[in-house]
Amino acid sequence: MSLNFFNSITKKTIIFSFAGAIGALLLALLAEPMIYLLPKVKENPKVKADVVFVIDATGSMAKQISGVKNGIKSFAHAFATKNIDLNVGAVWFRDRSVDSNALSKIEFRGKDVTNDYDLFSSEIDKIVADGGGDNPESSIDAVDLASTLEFRGDTQKILILITDAEPKSPDFSGKTINDIKESLVNYSISQLHLAINNEYASYYQPLQEVAKGEIFSLKDISSGSSGFEKAMPAIGEKIAKGISTVASKNEVFDENAVSSIITVFTTWWGFIALGISAFLVVAQNYYLKKPVNFKKLLMSGTIGLIVGLSVGFIPQLIFIDPSSIVKIFAWGIVGAGIGLAIAKIVVPNYPAIRALSGGLIGGIAGGISFIILATLLPDSVSRLAGATIVGFLIGLMIALFEEMLREAWLTVDWGYNEQRIISLGKSPVILGSSPEADIYLPKEKGFLPIMATIKIVNDKVFFENKSNKQVTELADGKIIKLGTINVIVHMKR
Repeated sequence: MSLNFFNSITKKTIIFSFAGAIGALLLALLAEPMIYLLPKVKENPKVKADVVFVIDATGSMAKQISGVKNGIKSFAHAFATKNIDLNVGAVWFRDRSVDSNALSKIEFRGKDVTNDYDLFSSEIDKIVADGGGDNPESSIDAVDLASTLEFRGDTQKILILITDAEPKSPDFSGKTINDIKESLVNYSISQLHLAINNEYASYYQPLQEVAKGEIFSLKDISSGSSGFEKAMPAIGEKIAKGISTVASKNEVFDENAVSSIITVFTTWWGFIALGISAFLVVAQNYYLKKPVNFKKLLMSGTIGLIVGLSVGFIPQLIFIDPSSIVKIFAWGIVGAGIGLAIAKIVVPNYPAIRALSGGLIGGIAGGISFIILATLLPDSVSRLAGATIVGFLIGLMIALFEEMLREAWLTVDWGYNEQRIISLGKSPVILGSSPEADIYLPKEKGFLPIMATIKIVNDKVFFENKSNKQVTELADGKIIKLGTINVIVHMKR
């Protein structure tokens, strides 16, 4: 392939990429006011986190119990600085094989978690450090109980196990570490942190395979008369850093406006697909130096709109707030639909399956980028930036899949280093001054609306002159002179 071929690839992919991006951005800007006007519950809500201390209440743990009681406010401050709405709770335990009642949750005015830290301290102060001395203790049953507490809705559930003993396995309940792993998953515990002696880490670490967390050396953070209390702010800081605060940037819409939400976001998807498909029609016409074919613009734009509305409506209807995976594949379907429309209506001899594949890959890549941006930027900004990237990647991949995989093509040379490439195939490439022409020849220079066609029949290229009906076979490299324009035939060897 010649250098000019690769130059043409660069031109078309750039034109299509930026056309898709501009079309998506402009229509996203038009659609954004609809989203802005949706009724919202509130802006910038805090992320919620419920942290439950699972405390070994044997005689050797008096300093740690006191540290939790006295250090809870400094612990909570670390969360407040990160705009996290913190509630706390507690479960205490000893060895249930000695006393079956040596396991209990603490209630705070009838609730399992509270944001009244003075109340929390006063209730923790009632825990009596007693007994122990003979490892192991009933930490497995304690973590199991803590997992089942009544947490707030839409909160991140976090446990902190504080013990200087290994776990009794199976515990009094008959449950083992593996059973507790299942409980952590079933009850959606997002983090499990361990304040334990280092020699017992291997017993508890399997739990962190399903609920990630830090391991704090109990001996190190408990040294001195008030060691554990002093460690509480640092423990809070580390845990707070691991809590996702993405929601603090997000809009929260009124749940009573579900039909409006579905309608608006469905329309938004339709607008984006319309913008991309319409601007790719403009891009194809610009690339071939011909006037915009408004018939093809309308047809392609309509298909894009229908695909966007369909793909936008179904996930919203089923899920209301679709997951990231659903959204990514939805963008893939949008890209595939746009690619199919471009192949069938706009770009001659572009195999449908190839165009569909290019659009699908571009849409999925764009969808992934969209989701990433949504975690980094405020909603409105991420929608505009995400739509722009989706349009860019769909346009890019549709152009690349056509350019890189074609079997035969025409190079149209206007002179002054102005060349364009059109795929050859079974469908005729039309030369003339008609809006339907693929190679546009100015009417004012005497060219007929349809002057000639070029197509492949049985792996051979034929030129048909429409004025005299003469058909001529064209060899690879053949140059057709049309005034100041040269059309060169290329067959892939």
